Amino acid sequence: MGVGGRASRPLLAETYREERLPEEEAIHGWYLLEVHLWPPEVSPGAVLTHYERLAEV
Repeated sequence: MGVGGRASRPLLAETYREERLPEEEAIHGWYLLEVHLWPPEVSPGAVLTHYERLAEV
C-alpha cells in the first residue's frame, strides 16, 4: 500500500530501445574511472577501492 492507504505505483518505468541492446551488452561491466592524479600519486587499486566505497556513503 502507498501513502494514505492508496495503492502505490512505480515512480520510474524502464524502457528499452531494442536496437541498442547489443551495444549495451557488449560494454556491460566496463567502466572508466577518471581521476585527476598521476600514477605515482595513486595506484589503480586505490582508485578502485575509493570508487567501491562510494556506495557506502
